[in-house]
Amino acid sequence: MHSIEFKAEIVDGIIKVPQEYKDFQNAYVSLALTMQNDSRKSSITRLKDNIQTLDFSQCEVTCFQDINPVDFQRKIRDAK
Repeated sequence: MHSIEFKAEIVDGIIKVPQEYKDFQNAYVSLALTMQNDSRKSSITRLKDNIQTLDFSQCEVTCFQDINPVDFQRKIRDAK
């Protein structure tokens, strides 16, 4: 018997076996699964995979132009 351990996300019932364990990819195996308490991780990861990259480099920001960021931070800090 040969045993390995790795972490993976189960998506739609499918576990992707890492390439380094390619000998296990077409084999009959016995599994023991342990789920982390944070079940939101898989759904958050799935959301990140579906987010497209937004490019704001061509956008011109016109608000807050008359505010000095250092002075603004000092006001916030000194108000406490």
